[in-house]
Amino acid sequence: MTRITFAVIMLATVHVSCTADQRVQSPDAAAKQPPSVTSQLASIGIQGCHSVRAYTINLGERHPQFNRAGIIYGILNPSRSPTDGVELTPLQVAQFVRAAATSEHPGEHARCFYPHHSLIFLDAHGKILGRYTICFICRRFQSSVGRFVREPDYEALSKITADLKLPKP
Repeated sequence: MTRITFAVIMLATVHVSCTADQRVQSPDAAAKQPPSVTSQLASIGIQGCHSVRAYTINLGERHPQFNRAGIIYGILNPSRSPTDGVELTPLQVAQFVRAAATSEHPGEHARCFYPHHSLIFLDAHGKILGRYTICFICRRFQSSVGRFVREPDYEALSKITADLKLPKP
């Protein structure tokens, strides 16, 4: 076998394997992939966010202070659990955006605010960009960044925290 024949066979093999790989991923499969975390959160006013981490906070406190959010004076709440948080997948970020920023879900509210869950938005270097802190007991939230509806879908938000296996008070 000559070098030219060998080169033609190798080129044909590479072409066939690349073509086969292209046929494996259908347009439907590509369409089901959620956009990147960065683009999803940029669409609701959170620029430069690379990841979202979820925490249970104030778990040992039945009535935490109003200001005991996910971030206290620029640092993560020391009562957070797990310490490193649980990173949301792009699909979970899409669920969060749908639940918190797309349409109103009117419901009963209490005047208290004893938050026990927080989502922390981080840039690519781990710098804190902001937070979204939730109290499922009184159905209220606070956010330091972004554009959110006044009455999010608390059931969907609760499902996200359950899927992340974050305990409830």
